[in-house]
Amino acid sequence: MIRDGEKGKDWTISPIPGSHGWDDPGPSSGMLHVGTAAAAGMRQAPLDALDEAVQSAIDAHVTPGAVVLIARRGVVVKEQAYGDAARYLDDRFTPMAHPLPMRTDTLFDLASLSKLFTATAVMQLYDRGLIDLDAPVARYLPEFAENGKEAV
Repeated sequence: MIRDGEKGKDWTISPIPGSHGWDDPGPSSGMLHVGTAAAAGMRQAPLDALDEAVQSAIDAHVTPGAVVLIARRGVVVKEQAYGDAARYLDDRFTPMAHPLPMRTDTLFDLASLSKLFTATAVMQLYDRGLIDLDAPVARYLPEFAENGKEAV
């Protein structure tokens, strides 16, 4: 139950018909397809609020741009590019003569950031007894054995 501060009334948010909780998303699709927030068991208003939040970060020089893709149960409910992929020449925000616009297919270099997530996922698999940390990577990813990496 949520208290409506303006009117002093209590009200509840009724679930979207056929929706499921976050811990039980319900049926999904093996492929992503564009659909409505309701089709994904979500509400549109919070998705719309992202536009202002992302634009605020761009205006505050937190980032020159961003790409947002939100999907649930195989339904893409928001996919949007904001700002620029490259806008400044330096850390003093000297503008480029020709900024590079952000696109939904812009590739980002995550560098070593992905190692944190990979290590966490591998350790969860290890805890469940689904992976042997001493086994060659190729046991789980056969393509990894190419180019002399079979013993890694």
